[in-house]
Amino acid sequence: MSLSLGRELSAIADGRTTRVGVFVNSTPNEVARIVETCPLDVIQLHGDEGLDWVEQASSIPAIGTIPILRALSWRGSNCPEDERAAINWGGHPMVSGLLVDAHDPVQRGGTGKVVRWDLLSPRPAPLQIKSFWLAGGLTPVNVQQAIDVVQPDGIDLASGIEISPGIKSPELMKLVCEKIRG
Repeated sequence: MSLSLGRELSAIADGRTTRVGVFVNSTPNEVARIVETCPLDVIQLHGDEGLDWVEQASSIPAIGTIPILRALSWRGSNCPEDERAAINWGGHPMVSGLLVDAHDPVQRGGTGKVVRWDLLSPRPAPLQIKSFWLAGGLTPVNVQQAIDVVQPDGIDLASGIEISPGIKSPELMKLVCEKIRG
């Protein structure tokens, strides 16, 4: 997305919805430059960023007070690295929530892969530290079941409401909202 389109969409959304910027391996300075043009309410980190990223960001006025939503994988008790990541990120004061997405060794979200809901219910202790969001293969067909099983604090939709890569369908977005409200 171009910065000019981002600025326009940010202005339209201001006060009407939460404006989330999704970043993959961008530096804090790169994120700050974008936020100065396209104001955001939440920064979602979806790459290999470490906690040092948050420490650097906290000293940059443009982004230092914006809550961070950290995307991570949850593959169950046989993946202690997922538990460590959730505990470490969940313990940071600038991190407002943890977003569990389907694990993919290459792609960073938008894979259409469904997270293993059975591994998230009951909610594992490391995912109780902060607000917990669910992503990973959510569609109008399965979103209500996912909410019923996992009981997340929020959901994140991507490829499940797209008509082509990166292009969201207003009809599918509306259908998801109707399902959730119903």
